[in-house]
Amino acid sequence: MTNTPPVQRLPPLKSLRTLEAIYLAGSVTGAAQQLRVSHSAVSHQVKVLEDWSDTPLFKRAGRSTVLTDAGRSLAMTAHRAFDEVRHEVDRLPLRRVDPVTVATLPLLATELILPNQPDFARAHPEVRLHISMAFADRPTMAKPDVQVLFLRRAAVLASDEILFPGDAIPACSPRLVQSSGLSPAELLDAGPHIHDEDLRMWPAWMSAHRPDAQTTLVGDAAHLLLEGSALLQSAVLQGLGVGFVRCALVAQHLKSGALLPCSDRIIDHDWAYVLRVTPERAEEGAVQAVVRWLLQVCRDDRSKT
Repeated sequence: MTNTPPVQRLPPLKSLRTLEAIYLAGSVTGAAQQLRVSHSAVSHQVKVLEDWSDTPLFKRAGRSTVLTDAGRSLAMTAHRAFDEVRHEVDRLPLRRVDPVTVATLPLLATELILPNQPDFARAHPEVRLHISMAFADRPTMAKPDVQVLFLRRAAVLASDEILFPGDAIPACSPRLVQSSGLSPAELLDAGPHIHDEDLRMWPAWMSAHRPDAQTTLVGDAAHLLLEGSALLQSAVLQGLGVGFVRCALVAQHLKSGALLPCSDRIIDHDWAYVLRVTPERAEEGAVQAVVRWLLQVCRDDRSKT
């Protein structure tokens, strides 16, 4: 009986992060750009993974290094795991305020729950409510061929198409102005203030534009916590409070007066909405047709502003 060294169950964390980047970017060069490291640094991590795994994770196609089926499967698993960690890090401040979380279908959220939220807030001012979207129990598709992502500009790849800037301003609805008797500028201080679930927006805006203020508004007892810009924008339009809206996506609402800016000072100028095409099918006619259509839709929308 021979003694064989135990197989290391997990590869180094840096190697897994590199594997994820190659999967997302579609190439070693793209991964280096995304990770902001040299091409040789990524190649070194590829070598680490090849030495670690008995099953080939990469194959050479000409001068390119691409993932095998096994490599793609491991990369997808790593991506899901890292995404869970990233999401939980974003939610750490939310855990601290201990809201009651309600996951609901989008239609019920916008047509039923949000319109009735003020009555609940008046009846239970001590309860903080976190509303999130529940679309399905499990993903029904593999990695999409085309993605619209909201990213820091530093994370945008050379192959990505920027659709809209991510600039955001605080806004309210005429309904809230009328019911409160306050101007949009006064509502900026008086609230109620609606928060994104990571509680980042208000503190970031206050730090950038009112550094001498005594509060970041995170302790606002009446605030509403919402998951994502769509729910937050709907809540602002319905007059539930003051919240941050993405300038490029609400230009028509601002032009028509359905939304009123509480300030013209922006945050998130370093973020953008981008279109990303999965490399595996990027050259297929159907995928290219969808990309052209999406780009045209976005150009037409911007031309209306």
